[in-house]
Amino acid sequence: MDTGPTPDRFALSRWRLLAGAVAPSRIGEIARIYDAATQPLRRAGSPPDAGGLIAVAERDDPAQLCRTEFLCGGVPAIAAFVDACITPLVEAAVGEPVALFKDKCNEKNPGGGAFPPHQDMAAYKHFPPRNFFTAMVPLDPATPENGCLAVADNLSDWAERMPGAVAEWIGENPLLHYHQGGPDNGAIEAAAAAGLVFAPVAMRPGDVLVFDAFVPHRSEVNRSDARRRALFLTYNAAREGRHYDRYYALKRSDAGNPIFHVATPTTADR
Repeated sequence: MDTGPTPDRFALSRWRLLAGAVAPSRIGEIARIYDAATQPLRRAGSPPDAGGLIAVAERDDPAQLCRTEFLCGGVPAIAAFVDACITPLVEAAVGEPVALFKDKCNEKNPGGGAFPPHQDMAAYKHFPPRNFFTAMVPLDPATPENGCLAVADNLSDWAERMPGAVAEWIGENPLLHYHQGGPDNGAIEAAAAAGLVFAPVAMRPGDVLVFDAFVPHRSEVNRSDARRRALFLTYNAAREGRHYDRYYALKRSDAGNPIFHVATPTTADR
């Protein structure tokens, strides 16, 4: 059963909820900018990179947008917001300068959008940095009903008790066994996830959740009658270089590569 954890120091819990970190009015403004920028992607027959943005469709309903990427690269107002409001929060949480690695807005439509248990590092391990830090910025309330993120606090304890659940150690961080290829690509294998305890993290616009690439997390289907939008801004330590342009150059050239569809309800870009 999911239980509600108490956020601890970032170094111990690997995540931190920053309640009310951004003015809700500012989030509302960014939500309107996002909707206007992505409107061309919602038209029938639109290319997967209309306006420079990258559209990724729901696997079970290709007419539905699951996520949009390259927001900071393609929408100056979003880039300015991220630089001014989100990057400083991430740097304060992790204790050092960071560089943006990738960005996206996940749209969880009614009846869809479930993400199985996974660690982001399964997707990011193919790039030089040895850890990454993601800021989740909800544009709509994230609730258990509409499939809010659920995180596991006990990764370190579980890896210590069950070393066989660990596929590899990246530095001092455990990456659990996960499916490679197929519809479950990137999802933590059931046996490796058996001892993880997940807790839902409800959030309102203005809250920011910062978590690293080893935090096991998942989310349920949106059981509400409204879509749920959330920005996910992923960073690496600035000392490990800047990889944003390389990441998106690779994604545009090889959009169907499984590393871009890790534990997501998506297929190749439409």
